[in-house]
Amino acid sequence: MNTPQTAMVPTHTESLPQGRRLRGSIRDLMRDVAAKHGLPVSDISGLSRKAPIAAARNEFYYRAMNETDREITVIAMACNRTAATVTSGGWRHTMLHNLPAPRGISRAHWVKWRIAC
Repeated sequence: MNTPQTAMVPTHTESLPQGRRLRGSIRDLMRDVAAKHGLPVSDISGLSRKAPIAAARNEFYYRAMNETDREITVIAMACNRTAATVTSGGWRHTMLHNLPAPRGISRAHWVKWRIAC
């Protein structure tokens, strides 16, 4: 008999830095950012390119990379974007607000990626 394998999701939080959220909180974070900017949640995953909406979206990307333990591809799927878009938006937010680099991405990686594009 073949039984489907289930992924083991860690339930411990000892390895998460202080302030880091648990898995499954991407939608909560999306609601937090939308409320902070006075936007509906649908704008975070919407198609608008207006500056206030793009700024909120970039903040969401940055915070999702830093405050959750989800991979960038999962964050991208949650808001109907590609991983490259999430990375770019997170870095844009980083540079505009003089913040530390997002989780999992070094400045050297960003420079190489931008040159290759």
